[in-house]
Amino acid sequence: MEIKQGQEQDKHIIFVSGALSYRKVSRLFKTLRQVVASTPGKIQINLADVTSIDSAAVACFVEANRLAKAKGSVLELQGLNAQLERTFSILPWKEVPPIPLATKSGLLERMGVAGYEAFGLILNVAILISDIFYWAVIAPIRRKLPSFATVIEQGIYIGADAVAIVGLTSFLVGMTLALLSSYQLRQFGADIFVANLVGVAMAREMGPLIAAIIVAGRSGAAIAAEIATMVVTEEIDALKTMGINPMRFVVIPKVWAITVTQPLLTIMSDLLGIFGGFMVGVLILDLSPMTFINQLIKTLFVFDIVTGLIKSIAFAWIIVIVGTYKGFNVEGGAKGVGLVTTSSVVICLFTIIITDAFFSLLFTFIK
Repeated sequence: MEIKQGQEQDKHIIFVSGALSYRKVSRLFKTLRQVVASTPGKIQINLADVTSIDSAAVACFVEANRLAKAKGSVLELQGLNAQLERTFSILPWKEVPPIPLATKSGLLERMGVAGYEAFGLILNVAILISDIFYWAVIAPIRRKLPSFATVIEQGIYIGADAVAIVGLTSFLVGMTLALLSSYQLRQFGADIFVANLVGVAMAREMGPLIAAIIVAGRSGAAIAAEIATMVVTEEIDALKTMGINPMRFVVIPKVWAITVTQPLLTIMSDLLGIFGGFMVGVLILDLSPMTFINQLIKTLFVFDIVTGLIKSIAFAWIIVIVGTYKGFNVEGGAKGVGLVTTSSVVICLFTIIITDAFFSLLFTFIK
């Protein structure tokens, strides 16, 4: 690298030739800094004889340009060939102006943005629900059925594989309900009413709720993760390219499977929860088996069981809708899949509890 200097009218000229690499950057920068410090006005750098340049040399020109501006001077580059033009276009030597800070939005603007986003969310969910309803209810009437083998496979995963954990949890919850209620009822000599409390609580509230919470944690997360992974890996786009509807072949088998298995899990949860209360009543409260069963029959009505089954179907559809929506709207790669899985479970549980409270109030007024 060679550096020569000259003067032409009102501007100082620096002629640079050879290869400008990081090994020679210190000498180049020293020369540029001295010229900028001692020369006011216009400074021209002629690079016509430069054979190559790297990012370190560009950084020298960036810093020299900054120093020149600080002293009120002007730094110009002349004689750029095609290679140098390409290099300086990729690594701009001029300073990038600072990005202006975003101004804080007002209350009305924030309310408008929140309302617009909420409307978009409601609209997207409504479209998804209508799409699921069509392919799950209307399309089968027109002989557009999903694969039976896929439905059975999903039913085994969602229903059969969850039997053990749902059954154990329900049994323990039934025992706990009986034990806690007996502490208060025993004070009044009303141990017999443990059967009433456990039977109604399990059939109307705890049975559907326990089954839904466990299925949401297992299957809801799996649905969201599976669909999100298919979106990230572009499998959904591949299905659309082949003319295959993703809703029909990916989502609807899960809808059918969970719609059938969730009420069955709820019935099993009811029975095992009541059996847990039965064990406490017989073994700890000294109630005879027939006394417990007769009291349960007097208290538990068909309406109570139907109430729980209606809730279980509603919970099943909530799990599928939330998992499907979050899965199809994933953003990012593996991290996005993890975030979608976590948020789908949280939203499922929150929505299930709200729905349970709504149905409880509704059925209380109906009865």
